[in-house]
Amino acid sequence: MAENVAHISRFRKKKENAYNVSNNQVTGSGNDGGDGMNDDLERRVSCLESDVTEIKNNLITLTTRSESFATKSDVLEIREGLRLEMAESRQSLKSEMADLRQSLKVEMAEHRTELQKSFANQTWLLTGIVLSAMAVLVAVVTVIK
Repeated sequence: MAENVAHISRFRKKKENAYNVSNNQVTGSGNDGGDGMNDDLERRVSCLESDVTEIKNNLITLTTRSESFATKSDVLEIREGLRLEMAESRQSLKSEMADLRQSLKVEMAEHRTELQKSFANQTWLLTGIVLSAMAVLVAVVTVIK
């Protein structure tokens, strides 16, 4: 029984202390023991309030920014679009390169034919000049003898 009485008296003291602490915080009245505990609590609460305000502002900024973030599905969609565009570009480049290669082959064959004709004409012209020069030389040698 003595234990129960001691337990109840401790409970009452705790309840009274809680009421006094609560009363001091709410009304700012009461004896804080002269150690400045109440002032310290007010200062700490003030710091917490300013920190909470800053956190709220940061959270608003982050929320606003996060609205423009790409989602995983957005990234996958863009990625697939890029793959398709790259495949189309690659195919287009291959086709253009094949066309250019073919046109270069045709142009080179034409130039080769033109060069062969030009060489043939120059060969006949040079042969004609050499034969004419030899004929003149033979005639001059014959006249001199």
